[in-house]
Amino acid sequence: MKRSILVCFLLVCLVILPLSGCGGQEILPESLSNPESEVISDIGSEISSTVDDTTSAVKHDVEEIGSQMEDASEVSSETNSKSDKKEPSQATLRQQYYLRINRAMNTCTVYTKDDKGKFTVPVKAIVVSCGGSNTPLGTFSIGTQYRWLLMVGDVYSQYASRVTGPILIHSIPYYQQDNSTLCYREYNKLGQTASHGCIRMTYTDAKWVMDNCSRGTGVEIYDDYSSTGPLGKPTVAKIPIEGKLRNWDPGDTDPNNPWHDLKEPTLVGVKDSTVELGTNFKPLKGVTAKDTFGESLTDAITVKGKVNSKKVGKYDLKYTVTDAYGKTSDASAVITIVDTTAPTISFDLADHFFAESEAKGCAMIKAGVTASDLSKIVSLNVKLKLQKTRQYTETSNHSRTVLRTSQLDTSAPEILQPDESELESSTESSDTTSSEESSSDSESFSSSESSSSSEESSSSQPDEIVHTYTRYTYLVKAVAVDAYDNKATKDMTISFTVKNK
Repeated sequence: MKRSILVCFLLVCLVILPLSGCGGQEILPESLSNPESEVISDIGSEISSTVDDTTSAVKHDVEEIGSQMEDASEVSSETNSKSDKKEPSQATLRQQYYLRINRAMNTCTVYTKDDKGKFTVPVKAIVVSCGGSNTPLGTFSIGTQYRWLLMVGDVYSQYASRVTGPILIHSIPYYQQDNSTLCYREYNKLGQTASHGCIRMTYTDAKWVMDNCSRGTGVEIYDDYSSTGPLGKPTVAKIPIEGKLRNWDPGDTDPNNPWHDLKEPTLVGVKDSTVELGTNFKPLKGVTAKDTFGESLTDAITVKGKVNSKKVGKYDLKYTVTDAYGKTSDASAVITIVDTTAPTISFDLADHFFAESEAKGCAMIKAGVTASDLSKIVSLNVKLKLQKTRQYTETSNHSRTVLRTSQLDTSAPEILQPDESELESSTESSDTTSSEESSSDSESFSSSESSSSSEESSSSQPDEIVHTYTRYTYLVKAVAVDAYDNKATKDMTISFTVKNK
């Protein structure tokens, strides 16, 4: 009896309730028994040409609505309360996906199963428009699904999936059962609280739900004002309110959709380039993108591939940008890392030092020559050429007297590693300079040093000779070559002193 009264009441409402459009206005006047109700009838089924079939279909739809209204009365009491998360049912666990809809942030995150069979892996984020307190909190599952559905307000929606009672997931409303009659003002409210309780999505997302989330798929509706979800909240570009584009959902696959003729975004600055080894390469430097309306998409550019600027080679990069209307552009670039920089040669020793012997002094020079490069050093040749020797004495009063200076060949040395015999014989094979040259080359190392024989003879008593030293001066030439045949050459004159025994 109660059910019959309810059905009669619904039939009266269908006849006498005024209906309004969706162009920025409320889509439906609120029902007396349930303010969340949006659904009138399912027109996804073909209406029979016979009166009996039509009557039967209408009766079936009305009875379904009555059932939905009763279900809605059960969930309406918890609409404004916080939802307690429940474990998915066994039927839900058999599904591939699980939907978690954050009513407060107007986002939906799609989860799939982990290795343990639990829905913990986020795979897709969807921007939605919920109905605030008119959207019930709780855990539900998808029921009947409709290709087109007549909504209160004499408007239609596509790809509608029932969640609970009169609450459905569906596309943005249309003025008619026609893809070219989109309520564009409602579309531009996506991401905001805008519906009368249902969960609105774009054409693309509503279709994805119907195609991938069959009957029994779990739907959890909750409130979380602190987070949009693990994948964030996608952005949806506004539809221009002037022109033919406004009447279509940008993602509608209908071949007549004028959005298909929209130009792809433009990518500027993607080009092949050669970069020196070790340079801090930034793949997005100088790269920009804009959509067909001139809005910047630079922040939306993604780059696939990596460049190791510390390793010579060729690296492929693919740049991709997708605008808010689903249009995608891509471009490729080859980044070549090269090494054209010569090695760096360093002399890690002073220009004068003391050594125990000439051989050890030369060994110290060689050990002090190093080469570095970002690539591998394949060879480092160090050649020493004796330029000059100088013998002198140190007396008891700390004065020094030059005994002999030998000037050797100063021509550029060959790049050969000298052996000990060469170094030891170099001094013995030198020509002794004339007495005049010796005299002119003599140096006084202190104010008391004598440079002439007459002055020495005038001294009443000569100082005692304590030590005798030899000072060696070498021209050092180093040549380093790296793995990419870059060569570096460096010359340096170094002296060391040996105390004679």
